[in-house]
Amino acid sequence: MCSKVNPCQNVEIGDINMVYNGGNEGRATSPCSNVEAILRGNHNPTTCT
Repeated sequence: MCSKVNPCQNVEIGDINMVYNGGNEGRATSPCSNVEAILRGNHNPTTCT
């Protein structure tokens, strides 16, 4: 989560594999706000949604 005025730049995100362990109703998430991300590799869950 970054500022609208000063967004994060050149953030590299790669090979993410997160698992939600909180019960049957939830799921892992990977949100981004005001980030100019460079995505590499595999992403579980989808990154920056």
